[in-house]
Order: sequence, then structure tokens, then C-alpha cells
Amino acid sequence: MTLETCKEMIKDMFYRMELPFPDNKIEIYSDSNDEYTSTLKDFYCETCITYGQLIKIKKSGRLVEKIKVKVFGGPSPRDIETTDIEKSLCQC
Repeated sequence: MTLETCKEMIKDMFYRMELPFPDNKIEIYSDSNDEYTSTLKDFYCETCITYGQLIKIKKSGRLVEKIKVKVFGGPSPRDIETTDIEKSLCQC
């Protein structure tokens, strides 16, 4: 994903969702694409968002490890996952 594509996607999400507040944060979890980190900060205040990344380590095309990274907002490591969106994308 390019930075421009990421910005368009987050901008679309921003206009479709209710604005978050520090006491009503949105939770976002993504793959390890760092474009999300900078783009999310362009649209949302860090105190209003919980964001974590799932870094998948593959060897010979097989998943061997998942590293969960808290980016901002202090997400629980058990919540940092991308399987829900991956499953929905595969059902198209």
C-alpha cells in the first residue's frame, strides 16, 4: 500500500465514523505497514485512538511468528489481531 492509498482509506474512514474522544476511543489494528502510523496521526489525536500493529514473520511462505506492537493508546496485546478483517476480505 502506498502512502497516498493509505491516506485515502483513512480519510474515508474518518468521514464515515463518529469522531472519537479520549473517553470514547476508536480501536484500530493493522499489519506492520508504517504508513498507517503517520496517517492515523494526521486525522486523529493520539489520545482518542488505540492502535496496535501485528507483525507477521514468515519463513518459506509460512507464518512462524506474530509480534504484537502497541503503537499508541495502550492496546492490550490480546486485542492486537487482524484475522477478522482478513476473513471478511476473503469472503468477497
